[in-house]
Amino acid sequence: MANTPKKKVYFRVIGIVFLVEALLFSCTFPLSTNTALPTTFTPIFTPNIHETLVAVSTNAVFPDDRHPLEWLQGVPCRAPCWEGITPGLTTVSQATTLLKNNSLISSVKVFMDNGFGNGEIEFHWKDGDHYMLLGFKNNEPDPVIDVIMPDFYGHPFSFNDVIQTYGYPSHLGVEIPCSRDQKGILTCNYFIELLYLDQGMRVESLYRQKPSIIDGQMEIYSVEFFIPGKEGWARAWQGDFDRFYIVWQGFKKFEYYCIQLKGENSTNCK
Repeated sequence: MANTPKKKVYFRVIGIVFLVEALLFSCTFPLSTNTALPTTFTPIFTPNIHETLVAVSTNAVFPDDRHPLEWLQGVPCRAPCWEGITPGLTTVSQATTLLKNNSLISSVKVFMDNGFGNGEIEFHWKDGDHYMLLGFKNNEPDPVIDVIMPDFYGHPFSFNDVIQTYGYPSHLGVEIPCSRDQKGILTCNYFIELLYLDQGMRVESLYRQKPSIIDGQMEIYSVEFFIPGKEGWARAWQGDFDRFYIVWQGFKKFEYYCIQLKGENSTNCK
């Protein structure tokens, strides 16, 4: 993906772009449902106390011995906060300072206009070259971060890893974009979105072939943090919430959820 800001967006479609890249990376990185994480952490922030996060976050000192998947254990803070940045509360200047002080992060750049009417902060993991971003509305006087989009292509984990800290999602969504190649062969990708609406978090999985079941072993590549609630979701992504999601009903066959969202006549669900 090009690094020119005008070619980047932050709304619903970018999650699909990230996941397509993740599918390519899955051929390179071995996948494991037993994520190996450091066993001891010292939280830098007090989880879920937003006033404290905003007040002390820019002065936080991050230790050098860190792991990109610490957020799965609520470190240094719990969703929707990520690496001390809380959507809806942390300003652009605060987020920029936090990222520059973070021992895991490099190449922090701020674009006040990404060409789509929004602004974004671009950054990278120090051990990777895929860009990540924070999105914000650039037409507000003191803009706050609306959405956080890190990537974990080199650090895959499972749905079970998320459940251990955050429990089960509130909603589930399914997207099945299809296209034909030059020979007319139809190819479809199967995206499963697990939404934690009240916690301001969305995790996503991607399959090249129709999955049989939605369970805890699903491999997760994409995570996004947003302002909790439907209004926060709408600030980060465009579209009709009730058309994209249904209420989580437990581990079930993919076809069960797909038909509820796409209808009985959807050939891609069966």
